[in-house]
Amino acid sequence: TVNYNAKTVADLTERKDIFYCGGVYGTGITLTIGNQVTRIPSYLFYPRIDDLAACSPKIKTLQFEANSVCSSIGRYAFYSVDDLDGTVQLPNSMETIETYAFYNCTGIDVLKIGTRTAGSSMTFSGKLKKIETKAFENTTSLNTLEINTYVSCDIDADAFKAAGSSATST
Repeated sequence: TVNYNAKTVADLTERKDIFYCGGVYGTGITLTIGNQVTRIPSYLFYPRIDDLAACSPKIKTLQFEANSVCSSIGRYAFYSVDDLDGTVQLPNSMETIETYAFYNCTGIDVLKIGTRTAGSSMTFSGKLKKIETKAFENTTSLNTLEINTYVSCDIDADAFKAAGSSATST
């Protein structure tokens, strides 16, 4: 388990191999983003391209603590973290998902952004404003997409290029 609690961190400008081979020799990492983290910086989990298959960080689960204030995920943050598996629930506070943020995360099959609460009427919460180009390109297992927001969201061309073919949005 890795608890990421860096409230504000500048973007990395290139790969730094911070999590090189992280979790590879075990069952993988459960990554929990603390509720005071405002941004996941660019390139944070970016793998070494020369050793992509063998030593990409093996993050199996990504979760955000309750009441998260995380508003953006930087470019290449989870690039080719293909062990990321199952459902990824991004918090209501999410505003921007940058270019290549989840590129080639082939294990994600359900992506939920914001929450939807049923009651006497449907309440949508969420602040999502922008999904940049190729943010979820090649997420080939993606079959369910829920974007629950009450504001206009700009989704760039190719944001979901080569994603699962039956994705839907609500």
